[in-house]
Parts: sequence; structure tokens; C-alpha cells
Amino acid sequence: QCDEHGHYKPQQCLGSTGYCWCVDNRGQERPGTRTAPGTPHVDCDKPDRPKTHCERHRDSVQTTNPDGHPLLGAYVPQCDEHG
Repeated sequence: QCDEHGHYKPQQCLGSTGYCWCVDNRGQERPGTRTAPGTPHVDCDKPDRPKTHCERHRDSVQTTNPDGHPLLGAYVPQCDEHG
């Protein structure tokens, strides 16, 4: 969805599913901003906060093999709401 100037609106929603997410100025989804139907939306005008150590660790864990199949027993850290 675009604004009146032809730029991407910061929040994009898929009406058929009810999911919404924030995008950057190139229309690329900002990680961690997707919300499910019926849940509060993320403030897309708020800048991304730096990732915490736990979030960086969680994001670096390899969970699939080169063929894309899940790795059994891979430990993925669980971070709380503060990261």
C-alpha cells in the first residue's frame, strides 16, 4: 500500500488474513513487526531498537541444514519481552 506521494505506507496489512507488519522505505518488512489478527499493532513510526545479546544469539542459531530441513536438538534461546 502506498501513500498519496507514491511512498510505501509504514504499516502494511493483508486484509484477507488480518496480519500486519512494518516496512522500510524500500517496502521490505522490518523483522519482528508482524502482528496476528486481533493483536495490537506495532508502532511503525518508532525506530528499531538495537537487538539485545539474547536476540542476537537467538537470530544467529542455525536451525536448518543446507537442504532446509530442521536440525533436531538445535538449541534456540528464548528471550523475554525485554530481549
